[in-house]
Amino acid sequence: MHDPALRSLREVTGKVVGSVFYATLLKQMRSSPLRGEFGHGGYGEKVFEAQLDAELAARAGMAGQSDLTNSLVERLADQQLRMTHSDDSPVEPANPSGSTRNAQPAEDPT
Repeated sequence: MHDPALRSLREVTGKVVGSVFYATLLKQMRSSPLRGEFGHGGYGEKVFEAQLDAELAARAGMAGQSDLTNSLVERLADQQLRMTHSDDSPVEPANPSGSTRNAQPAEDPT
């Protein structure tokens, strides 16, 4: 991941995953009726729980090896590659994470 554009894409995607997915998950967990007193941070946590959740979601989204983030980065990088190349030249799908999961064979240009 030495490409600055790919690094930027991964960073932005991590922020989106954090704010959309993890923030929603934390919000649902906070409103759960199963919430107990054990491990509760008291009044300070209650007052600042929105800020705490936002920080936790941001950190979770920026965590290096999230499958959700990696999948989105792969798809977005592939779309970006296709948009920057003309239709008459074959483009191989991008695989920025190096994983072979979800890898599809390249289409035959003929």
